[in-house]
Amino acid sequence: MTSITPTASVQGLQGVVHGGQQPVAGAKVQLYAPGATGYGSAGTLITSTTTDANGNFTLPQPYTCPTNSLPLILVATGGNPGAGTNNALAEAAIVGPCSGLTASTNVFISEVTTVAAAYAFAPFASVQPNNTSVGTSATNFQGLINAAGPAANLASTTTGQANGVNSISGMVLPTAEMNTLADILAACVNSGVGAVPSTTCSTLFAAATPPGGSAPTDTFQAAIDIALNPGNNAAALFALATPSAPFQPTLTTAPGDFALGIQYTGGQIAGSGFTSGLAIDATGNAWVGTTQGNNPKSITEISPAGAVLSGTNGYTYGTAGGNGFSIDSSGNVWVNVGALSETLELNSSGTVINTFATPSLVKPTGIAYNNRDGTIWSADTNNQPSLNNGNSDFTGTTVTHATSTGADAVGSAYGGMNGPFGVEIDGLGNVWVANSAANTTSNGIGSIAKFTPPVSSGNPYTVQSFTTGAGSSPAEIGFDSSNNAWVTLASSVAEFSNAGSQLGNFVSVATNVPSGVMVDGLGRTFVSNGTNASYTTPGSLTVFSSAGTLLSTANASVGYLAGNTIPGEPFVPTGLAIDPSGNVWISGVNNLATVPYQFVTELIGIAAPVLTPVTVQSSTNKYGQRP
Repeated sequence: MTSITPTASVQGLQGVVHGGQQPVAGAKVQLYAPGATGYGSAGTLITSTTTDANGNFTLPQPYTCPTNSLPLILVATGGNPGAGTNNALAEAAIVGPCSGLTASTNVFISEVTTVAAAYAFAPFASVQPNNTSVGTSATNFQGLINAAGPAANLASTTTGQANGVNSISGMVLPTAEMNTLADILAACVNSGVGAVPSTTCSTLFAAATPPGGSAPTDTFQAAIDIALNPGNNAAALFALATPSAPFQPTLTTAPGDFALGIQYTGGQIAGSGFTSGLAIDATGNAWVGTTQGNNPKSITEISPAGAVLSGTNGYTYGTAGGNGFSIDSSGNVWVNVGALSETLELNSSGTVINTFATPSLVKPTGIAYNNRDGTIWSADTNNQPSLNNGNSDFTGTTVTHATSTGADAVGSAYGGMNGPFGVEIDGLGNVWVANSAANTTSNGIGSIAKFTPPVSSGNPYTVQSFTTGAGSSPAEIGFDSSNNAWVTLASSVAEFSNAGSQLGNFVSVATNVPSGVMVDGLGRTFVSNGTNASYTTPGSLTVFSSAGTLLSTANASVGYLAGNTIPGEPFVPTGLAIDPSGNVWISGVNNLATVPYQFVTELIGIAAPVLTPVTVQSSTNKYGQRP
C-alpha cells in the first residue's frame, strides 16, 4: 500500500454514476491513489461512499492527499442501474492529481469514462479475479502522470460522454469507436442482476479474455483486457452493442480491432507534405519532423496531453526536410538533413544551436547519438529516400562517425556499405546499420553491419557484416533486453543475436513493407507496415512476442489499423516510437495521389512503457525493460 501523509485536506468531490443513460443506485464509490511500488502494485484507498437513488455521491470530507502527484482514480462497483443489483458492474474515471480537487469538482462516471481510464491505465494495471490494481514504479511516475492526458481527450468526466471528433483543436478523436466500446460495456452493466453474471456479461467476459489468460470478472477489467489485446474477438465484442445502445454515434460495422488512436493535426502536421522522423523525449513529448511544400521545414512538438508546444509553424530549421532524428540525454534533438548534407542540433526549446557537415558527410539519413561519448553516427545514402516503399533509391556506401562539434571522429568514414539506412546503438555500445542494398532490390544482398568499439580509445571500430538475403532490403533496427537486434526486412522482421546469428524470420500477412521497429518494456516487438507499390494494402501495426509469435493474430490479414482515421487507407510510415505511458506513436504519409496528407497517430495503452529517449535505453542498457 502507498502511505498517505497528511499534506493537504481536500473539501468535497462529488458526482454521479450512470449505467448507460440510467443512474446507478447503491454503487460503492472509492477514490484511490495508484500504487507507487511497481507496475500493477496495490493502490491506497483514500475515501469511499455510496450513491443515492439518483446515482449521486459526495465523498466524505475532508480527506487527505498522498505526497506524490500521481493522478487519482474513482471506481464505482455494484449498485442497481435499473434492472437490479449488478455485481459485475465496475466503472471508473481518472480525476487527476489530488491537489487539484476541490468542493466544486464534479465527476460523471460512465462506461465512456471507464473506457478512457482502462486504455490509459492498461499498461500500469494488474488484473486478477475480483481485484484490479493500478500502479507504477518509483522511476516512472512521469509515465502514469502523462497517461491521464489522452484519457481526458477521449472522454469528458464532466459530462460522461466521449469528446467529439473535432472538438479539441489539433486532434481527430475516435468518438464512434469510444461510443461503441462504451455500448459494449453498457450491455453488461444494464443486464446483470445479483452475483451471477448475466448471459450478456458472460459473453463479454469470454470475448475479452486475453489469450492464455483469465477471464475478467467485471466491466472495468474487461475494458483493460480489450485495451491490451485490441485484435482479440473484435467481431464478437461488437455484436454485444444493441441497436438502441445509449452512446451515439457508433461504428456502423465491426472493426478489425479495437486499437484506440488519437490523430494529431496541429502545428505543421496537416495538408500536403510528409512527416520525416519521430522521437520521444525524457518527459514524453513527441518530436515530429514535418514538411509542407516550399515552406521552411520544421519540427512539431506534441505534449502527452496532445498540446502543440512548438507553435503554429513548428520549430523551423531550414529549407530541406530532416530524414533522421535522435534525442540525447540532455534533451537536445539531432537531425540529419540529407538534401543539404548536414546535421543540425536543436535544444529542448527547438532552437537550432549547432549546424555542421563533417568532411566525410554526403547525404545522411539515419542517425544515432551515442550518449557514452557524445558522438554521432550517420548513414550516408547519397540520394534521398522516396516516399514509395522507402528505400528504392539508396545508393550510399558509407557510414559516418562524427564528434558533437562536427569534426570527423576516429575512423570517421566506414566504407563498404550497400545502401545504409537505419542506424541504432545497442545496450553494449555496438553500432548497428541496416544496409538495404536497395539500388538492386530484386537481387541485391541486404546486410547488417555491426561496429564494435575499440578496446583502446583513439582506435577505429571493428566492423562485421551479416547478410539478410537477396532482396531483403533491411531498413530499421530495434533491440530487446538481450541486445538481440530486430530488423525490418522487405516483408518480415528478423531477429539476430548480438553475435550476428539469425535467430528467426517472422512473417504475417500484415507484415507488408515493414519500416519502423521497436521493442516495448515487456519485450514485445512492434512493427509499422506501409502500403504496397500499388496502394492496395492498408497501413498497419503488427506485434510479435519475444519468441516471434504473432500477437495481433485475430486481425492478421491487416494487423492493427494504425495509420489514420480512415480504415484501410494506404500509408507509408516514417516514424515509430513508444512512450513512457505505453502509447505507440506512428508518423507517416498517405500515399494516395488524390488525398496527399501527413499524419501522426497515437495508439493509447497498447504497449508496455519504455525509458525515453531511446538513446538512454542504449547508454543504460535498458532495452526491452520498463523504466
